[in-house]
Amino acid sequence: MAPHYVTIDAPLGIDGTELRGINDFGEFVGEYYGPGDVGQGFADIRGQFAAINDPLAVKGTDVWGVNNRGEVVGTYYEASGRAQGFVEDNGVYTTISNPLAANCIALGVNDEGAVVGKYYDAAGAEHGFVDLNGRFAAINDPLGVEGSEAIGINDFGEIVGNYHDANGVEHGYVERCGRFTSVNDPLGAKGTVAVGLNNRDEIVGYYIDSSGHQHGFVDFHGHFATIDDPVAARGTEAIGVNDRGTIIGHYGDSSKVAHGFRLTGFV
Repeated sequence: MAPHYVTIDAPLGIDGTELRGINDFGEFVGEYYGPGDVGQGFADIRGQFAAINDPLAVKGTDVWGVNNRGEVVGTYYEASGRAQGFVEDNGVYTTISNPLAANCIALGVNDEGAVVGKYYDAAGAEHGFVDLNGRFAAINDPLGVEGSEAIGINDFGEIVGNYHDANGVEHGYVERCGRFTSVNDPLGAKGTVAVGLNNRDEIVGYYIDSSGHQHGFVDFHGHFATIDDPVAARGTEAIGVNDRGTIIGHYGDSSKVAHGFRLTGFV
């Protein structure tokens, strides 16, 4: 099957659409931007767009992940601007209580309900985390002297994310049973960001080339392939991949507006 790109724009996303998470049924979540560049989280379930708004949100709701049970994870913002993670299941919102810090940004969820994300400690340092039924553990790549974040998790508990080195450059990683392996696209002269993975060990993300341009990638056991949406004018970011090999993300057009895409037949 030849690679096939489809552009996906939320009906109300007049100022842009970003796709962020996808499950094995092809249901996806993301964010669109309306008038004034105001962000709005959404889920697309069987072709029906629905807004995701945590009732405790005062300054907006971000949405990042969805699993095969239809559970959606994201972050809402209080009046003070403090971030709090949540899980949404059939319209019921549950706040993720982080015992490690007063803030929580939820970014991914697997079919066991394990949630990953990041938080900032009292000194402002960034740390990844995994939460399984209220049991929290920090995720810190030992090379991340300037911080780490956890973004995606598969059903085997393998985690992908990023760390910042001493120069502030981003590098991807995959963590398996406590062992961290760096994910660096060989073309990523100015950094690599790992965002999603599936149960087939396929990792997606994006890299920044020597000219500062962003390109999506898929990595399978160290073999990298570049993803560039053919209508992109200002970069491509691959954000999620399901077990069927469907990849989602977003690209920028010549007017700097983001558009979501779905890619099939690439892996």
